[in-house]
Amino acid sequence: MPSIALLLKSSFIKNAIAYSGINLLIQPVTFLRGIIVWRILPPEIMGFWNFMTVVQRFIATFDLGCIAGANRELPIMRGKQDRQEEARIRSTTLWFTLLQNIAVSLFASLYIWWHRANYVTWEIIAATVAIITFIIATFQSVYSTFFSGAQAFVPLSKVILIGSLLEGLLFPLGAYIWGLGGLMAMSIVSTVIRAWLFFFSSQALQISIHFKVFKDVLRRLLSFGFFLRLVDYPNALFSLASILWVTKFMTKQDLALFSMAAAFFLQVTDLTTRVGVVYSMRFLEQGGSDTPRQAMALQLKQYLFMQLLVAVPLLSWAAGVWLPFVVRTFLPKYTAAIPSIIVLLMCNYFYVLNSGLTNPWVLEKRLIARGIANLAGLLMMGSSLAVFWFLLGRRTITDLAYATLIGNSLYFIYMVIAVGKDLWRLSECLEIILAVTCAAGWTLLVLQTGYASVSPPAGWLTNLKYTLFMGGWTLAAILLVPAYGLKRSQLLTRLRT
Repeated sequence: MPSIALLLKSSFIKNAIAYSGINLLIQPVTFLRGIIVWRILPPEIMGFWNFMTVVQRFIATFDLGCIAGANRELPIMRGKQDRQEEARIRSTTLWFTLLQNIAVSLFASLYIWWHRANYVTWEIIAATVAIITFIIATFQSVYSTFFSGAQAFVPLSKVILIGSLLEGLLFPLGAYIWGLGGLMAMSIVSTVIRAWLFFFSSQALQISIHFKVFKDVLRRLLSFGFFLRLVDYPNALFSLASILWVTKFMTKQDLALFSMAAAFFLQVTDLTTRVGVVYSMRFLEQGGSDTPRQAMALQLKQYLFMQLLVAVPLLSWAAGVWLPFVVRTFLPKYTAAIPSIIVLLMCNYFYVLNSGLTNPWVLEKRLIARGIANLAGLLMMGSSLAVFWFLLGRRTITDLAYATLIGNSLYFIYMVIAVGKDLWRLSECLEIILAVTCAAGWTLLVLQTGYASVSPPAGWLTNLKYTLFMGGWTLAAILLVPAYGLKRSQLLTRLRT
């Protein structure tokens, strides 16, 4: 039997560096694109754009789970080296998902037409654009699964990079020339280009697709994927809860401010989530190749420490220092969102999807346990929002950011205990919870103290001077967390072996 140290060594680091490294190039482009668009369009206008993204994310939750099934099956089949079955899975996933999304879009269109009297014109336009891009984005969603299932993270990264660069050019151009309408039009154009890029790149990788839906494969994919989507529906609402709350109870300007804060949080999260995707595919492939459970449990814990106590604090520090400076300097109309940005960044510590905690249940098809956990998470998030809004009367976007942070932390604690009891000792679970919670609390305290020390300076040069000074001493304070994370993850030791 191979040793644990040997099993830990694979192409994981190479794929993780490639996939997340490309994202380091994408993030400045995405960030700059957002800054330019936000500067061109004021919050009351951007609220309609954010309404479009809310609609798109909401209709995307109506999915029968074919992609979810393929996410599990493809890496397992790769571990078994069954290439013929991989092709059958890909074919079934593509055509069934496309038909499904067209059907969902038709129902959404009928709903909008039936209730058109309840919406202003720009809301109807935004919803229509959301539906169109949702259908076209089917190819991006499906082919992303195919690439990751084949461990083709380098080609996947290239496609994402090219698509992001094009969006970085098209979005500001459309907003500058035609305003909100131009921005929405360019979202359709960029989605079409991304779909073509994925298809073109798949030909070079010889990712074969048959023009057929294989019924036996579909039954197998949906037997897992449908129930996974069903039990994951509360989790989809969990991630949308705060945005939907602002959409329902607050103004379009509040929605624009909170959406910007949430967008910055998701941009930072995306850096670590990409590593999580690579690790997830590796974990499932190891399951297909019968890797010893002891090795997989050890690797999961080390990955969790590396992700949450090394990557997250450093990224949170960088974003927490520089995002307020950028917003104050270039987006003064959005300054009210800065406290929310700092709070939401702490949700990265408790973001379950990039912690690796869901992988064991996916491999073992433990859907009932996952469904109970997702429902519990939604109830925790809903309760947190309701307590702040109705009981405490705290109704600013910063208050909702705190409520979102509490909801995420409670869900994370639940998952560590529920998943960890089958993998680690209770003391190990408690160490994870305590370490991550203390790290998040310390990082939040340091960044809020730092922000208060530089606000509000006179002029951008003075602002930059104070920001640089603040960045230095806050980094020194926060480095305590990565130091502990490096020790517990044994990352340096594994890189030397």
